[in-house]
Amino acid sequence: MKHTFLLQPGEWQATGYYIDQNGNSTPLSSRTIVEHLTDKWIINGYMRVLYEEPVEFQNSYEIVPIPKDKDHTTWKSVNPALGELIGNFIIVQDSILSIHSTKDKKFSGTEFMTQLEEYKYLIRGTLMQGDQKISSWAVELTRA
Repeated sequence: MKHTFLLQPGEWQATGYYIDQNGNSTPLSSRTIVEHLTDKWIINGYMRVLYEEPVEFQNSYEIVPIPKDKDHTTWKSVNPALGELIGNFIIVQDSILSIHSTKDKKFSGTEFMTQLEEYKYLIRGTLMQGDQKISSWAVELTRA
């Protein structure tokens, strides 16, 4: 199977759980749009944690397109809560890995996206501040 997330333009939605630093799990929903421009790829999206009063996290990524002879690339993102993030996407067989941090290295994170079907991925991720977990998430991503 060829990867459809990131490597193809499209709109995606996810449902799953947000887990806070204390291990409390709360349902979440998210929506992501992947665009391919001539010189860059763009991902815009949000994750909405469905607390009694929902909280929304927004992200906007700018990605260097993956060259045909490579399996990885770089990206940067602006996150209103964290500031600018820089990272890498790496394709490893049926998965796409994302490793990232803020420029000052105060925050770092990892996300693991495993392709289950052509338009379905299982995603697991975490955000750290030093050696302390801030949050993690477990979602299923499907093309809208």
